[in-house]
Amino acid sequence: MSFGSFLRFIDVLPSIFMLLSKKRAEAVKEFLIQFGIDENRIVVDFSGETKPISTNDTEEERSHNRRVDMVVIH
Repeated sequence: MSFGSFLRFIDVLPSIFMLLSKKRAEAVKEFLIQFGIDENRIVVDFSGETKPISTNDTEEERSHNRRVDMVVIH
C-alpha cells in the first residue's frame, strides 16, 4: 500500500466507524421490534467515534466504546 493510499484509507475511517455505529444501533432496534416493541416508539441515534466512554489504548477499552446506549421512557 502506498503512503497516498494509506492516507486515503485513514480519511475514510471515520465514515466507516459511523456506518458501523449506525448498523449496531439499527440491529438493536430490529431486536426490540422482534420482541413486540412498536417501531414508532424507537428512535435510533448513533455517534461513531464522537462519544467515547473509554480510551482506545487497549482492546478492552475499545470494546467499551462499541456499545448501544438506550434511554427508556415509560
